[in-house]
Parts: sequence; C-alpha cells; structure tokens
Amino acid sequence: MKRQLLLISFLASLATGFTPAFAKTTATETLIVFDNPHLIATASSKGIRGYFNTEHQRLNFSCAFFFEETGRQADSTIGISSFPIQGRTKEDEIPGRVWAQNGEWIIQTDEPHAGCGGAVGTFYKGPGDDHPTRYSIARKIPAIGIRIVLRATKLKGRTVALAAGDVVAALEENGAFSRIRYVHPATGDITTAWVRTRNLGNPFSPSANKIQ
Repeated sequence: MKRQLLLISFLASLATGFTPAFAKTTATETLIVFDNPHLIATASSKGIRGYFNTEHQRLNFSCAFFFEETGRQADSTIGISSFPIQGRTKEDEIPGRVWAQNGEWIIQTDEPHAGCGGAVGTFYKGPGDDHPTRYSIARKIPAIGIRIVLRATKLKGRTVALAAGDVVAALEENGAFSRIRYVHPATGDITTAWVRTRNLGNPFSPSANKIQ
C-alpha cells in the first residue's frame, strides 16, 4: 500500500511538472534582498556571500563581482575577499570590508573591479567618507545559495532562457530541479522559475564547475 501511494505521488508530480516532496532539499542559507536589486547576498554558518551585477541600459558600462566573508573584525565590520565573475584566481582577488549596521550595508573594496565606478556602482568609500553607497535590507528569504549558470538553460514554463555566466539565487531544490530568483543586470527585473539543478554551479566552491 505504501509503495502504491509513493508511485501515485510520483506520477502526480510528473503531471504537474514537479518532483515529489520527499526529494526536496532543505534551505540552509538566508537570502538577503536589498532595496537595490543588483546586490544579492546570503548568510549562513559559513558567513556572508554575495554578488553585485549591474549594466548601464544604454552605455557599455558594467560592474560585476562576487564576495565572501574572510573574518569578523567587529560585530558590524566583516572582512571580505572579492573576485570577478569570469573566474577566481589568487591574482584577481581583492580584499575589502562590509559594514553591516542598522539594517544597512556599505561595501568597500581596496581596489575597484574592472568596470566598477561612476554610474554603475562605486565601492571605494567606507562609513567615514562622504556619501558612501548604502544598501538597505528589504527582506530575508530561505535559500540554498548563490549559483552561476553553467550553460544556456531554459526556464521551466517560460519562453526565455538564462545564458551561461548568469548568476541566480537558488531558493529550493526539488529532485532534478531548482527554483531560482534571477535579477536582470540592466533592467533590475526579477524572474522566479524552475531550472535543472545540473545546469547550476557553486561559484564559491574550490572545485567550481566550469562555464560551458
């Protein structure tokens, strides 16, 4: 009887396009959503990890980088290492800090990443400087983590697709699929959809999958 119920559940999941509940992966991180959609971050027992990506809608300007926590200098001061989306090498890593206080973040890197500055994002000012860029926390969502798209990937039930190198937040995993949240780097439009988990990689893993 139990096996028949499981089979019925599995067939029903195929009919609706989802995998059965027993295959679901529990969220282990918290996605931090800011008032600026181009910044995403997660918090977990491993510390904070994040990604900033924006493109000018008309001019050929863009700024994109990952960052992750390297240590706590104080309750509100977090050391980070940042690196470009194209890949992580020791030479490309730039240290910096995140100041997190009263629901706001300020991100400062010791050197600017390629393309960063001016209209697409400045990260050279700290809390002691005039008018540093502040990011206010809007809400928090349970999540699996930040992921990079490894190959062109169709969104389930949509006509659009993600390109290799796009970055998303994986909110949950259900069997072979992950529900993701994607922010368009130029428009800031947010899309939530299901994609195949095998097409996503962890950019913070030492053995990160290669973009194809």
